[in-house]
Amino acid sequence: MQSYFLVYPLSEDWQEVAWCAVAPDIALKMTKGSLETLVQVAQATPILALVPGKWISIFSVELPKVRSTAMLKKALPFLLEEQLAEDFETVHIALPTRYRAGEMTPLAVISKTRMQTLVARFKAHALNLLQAFPDWMCLPLFPNTWTIHLDEHYAHVRQDEAIGFSIQKDILIPMLNLALAQTTTPPQGLHIYHAPEMAAEMEEQLSTVSIPLAYEALQSKDALVFWARNLVLPVPLNLLQGEFFIKPKLSAIGRMWRQAAGLAAALVLVQILQSSLHYQQIKQQYDEVHKKVLALYGQVFPGEENVSNARSRLEQALGNTKVSEDNPLFGYLTQITTPLLNTEGVELKQLALHNKSMRLEVVVKDFATLSQLESALSAQGLTVKQDSASLEENQVIAQLHLSRGA
Repeated sequence: MQSYFLVYPLSEDWQEVAWCAVAPDIALKMTKGSLETLVQVAQATPILALVPGKWISIFSVELPKVRSTAMLKKALPFLLEEQLAEDFETVHIALPTRYRAGEMTPLAVISKTRMQTLVARFKAHALNLLQAFPDWMCLPLFPNTWTIHLDEHYAHVRQDEAIGFSIQKDILIPMLNLALAQTTTPPQGLHIYHAPEMAAEMEEQLSTVSIPLAYEALQSKDALVFWARNLVLPVPLNLLQGEFFIKPKLSAIGRMWRQAAGLAAALVLVQILQSSLHYQQIKQQYDEVHKKVLALYGQVFPGEENVSNARSRLEQALGNTKVSEDNPLFGYLTQITTPLLNTEGVELKQLALHNKSMRLEVVVKDFATLSQLESALSAQGLTVKQDSASLEENQVIAQLHLSRGA
């Protein structure tokens, strides 16, 4: 996905939003406005919705081994029974994109009402909502390090790929100490992004945390631009699942690929039909040749009802038969077989023996091939006379008169 819009709510009902267009050829810039304004700008471009982390709770549980994903999703409320104070009917529970039964897995919990508002707003404006995930999931990850982003009012913390939280800045330190006490894999350091004017204040507050700290000042105060610059796709969690799943819309390129795939399928079908017709033609030609073989076999071996190894017996009969004035057929057959087989692009249509000479009707691909065939027949000791030759439908049809001697 090369181009998309990153959208963040400025009001709880998503009527007012901030967005940032992300594309290879444009600079990142935050814009604020209504969803109606976003529709005019975004049109069918995919939308990634950043859900405020303060609306989402993350709980790590051990997933049971069940037969299907459907059964697992039904079991999720019971896994959180002791951790949630809310009624299960009022919350939406989302699985990460990658999980494994028997392992500790982070589950995202958010109010169903908030999800219904999000989905309804974007559907009402026909926006191409593709994914929804917590804002802290845009923060960069460092090995064995938690990442913190401090904006004007909130602190956003990313502990792992799909674990994090957002909290008001004034209660960051107690929440951070609580998270450090509860984690089974404590970080070796904290990487903190902040505005330049916050440096002194935050260094004083974070000095109580007993792990190494790394500070990085941001030049822009626009959090959305910072998030867009550091977002790594695909994200490990999409809240649009279960009853809130939205089927992705095809982009213009996607529709072109779909049309191309349809045309390709049609071409394959045409090729199959053509192959089938070609097979029928070949089979028909084979049946005709087979009838001629049987007729010739009957002439050479009269009185036999069954054909037993016709090719070898004919070759043996032709090989043992001497070329003579009394038996000219076998002589001609012996002499024309090699030229006909070895000259590429020749099809024998008819042969006839008349007054101790032979007439051939052949179809060749061009006049050069016809000349090549005549030379090959002459090399067998035959006198070749061309009775007629005409070009029809990109092939040459010729009548040849063969005789022995001058």
